[in-house]
Amino acid sequence: MSFNPESGSEQKLDARLEKLVFNQRRYVASRRRLLAPDGKEIRLRAKTCRIFELLAHNANEVVSRETLISEVWGDIVVTDDSLTQCIGEILRPLSRFSIVTTTVRSVSPPW
Repeated sequence: MSFNPESGSEQKLDARLEKLVFNQRRYVASRRRLLAPDGKEIRLRAKTCRIFELLAHNANEVVSRETLISEVWGDIVVTDDSLTQCIGEILRPLSRFSIVTTTVRSVSPPW
């Protein structure tokens, strides 16, 4: 599961991302922001946007912390706190309304 926002499929993905609406907040991929119903823009940092896009691209799938860190930061060593901050930045503006998120502590193979 690899998502490269610099690849040729970026335009196709961006077109789908422009249509994403979560709890009355629309994601504007071209501006890397969430747009509230009243028109107020909620800015997201670049890394946060990449995580948001990865999660949207893999909706209804488990995406591991390791995968997110690898895809977003590459070979740069970061702590789990960096990822946690980005996830919080995504959830804060969405949590004013009802939203369901699930944290899977670990995923073990069935054997």
